[in-house]
Amino acid sequence: MTNGLHNFRIIDISSDDSLTECTTNGGNAPKEDAVNGSHTVDMILASLNQPKGRKSIPTFLLYDELGLQLFDEITRLEEYYLTNAERTILLEHADELASRVNDRTIIVELGSGSLTKTQLIPRAMECHKKFVTYYALDLNRNELERSLSSLGDQFNYVKLIGLLGTYEQAIPWLKQHFCGVSSEAVCSPGITNKFILNGLSHVNKILDEPIFNMDDFLYHSTYQENYGRHVAHFRAKRPLNLEYHKCNTSTIKIPVDQGELIHLEFSHKYNVSEIGLILEAADLDLVQTWSDSKFLY
Repeated sequence: MTNGLHNFRIIDISSDDSLTECTTNGGNAPKEDAVNGSHTVDMILASLNQPKGRKSIPTFLLYDELGLQLFDEITRLEEYYLTNAERTILLEHADELASRVNDRTIIVELGSGSLTKTQLIPRAMECHKKFVTYYALDLNRNELERSLSSLGDQFNYVKLIGLLGTYEQAIPWLKQHFCGVSSEAVCSPGITNKFILNGLSHVNKILDEPIFNMDDFLYHSTYQENYGRHVAHFRAKRPLNLEYHKCNTSTIKIPVDQGELIHLEFSHKYNVSEIGLILEAADLDLVQTWSDSKFLY
């Protein structure tokens, strides 16, 4: 469906029926953020109201509109080698990838971001005249519209559809609609701190109450080599008592000790054999792998 301005549409899979379709007209989707709602408030409070060492904040709260923009800045840093490595792979192999794809194929990008790199895939599909549908999943409507709009309206073979939702919302939606048819990158602390601490601002926005003061926390980062993963936490600078006033009827109090860590995310990196095991467990086949010239990615 084309609305005359952009050759794409957006489906809001975060709604209760997961079927709300929004014809995009530069701002007609029903809401800006896929994670606003009472269920998200309950999730935040449940993850915070835990004993010491078990407190956490859902990772997806990093990615509001500002968070997505800050993360895009991170991906452009010289020390964030993944972006250049991925772009090199796609520049060198996009045609080969497109040639392997059959007509009526569904392509899903789980976390499309700015499409700086992956726009090469739908463009290659268009050049090869492949009739495919490209689904771009992201959390924020404005950023989703902006990134899809950046692709232009020159597609005659590739159908572009945005999915407004989280990973957790995307998996059952995809299942319902289509099933049956250095290992460590350390980035400049300045922009990374802004990105991570913006997650606390997003929590305040969703709760509609400033339970977090950014000045009370530091970004704490470690790399666990045995597990091949980066771990991100918020570290409390001093003893705190977080308070949330629920519907003006009760107060939820959450004590936080000085130095206590609030878990935010794991970021894993897998080698080819590990990827093969993961795909095998999901009953998927590994057809082809590509790497950049330095074998960093």
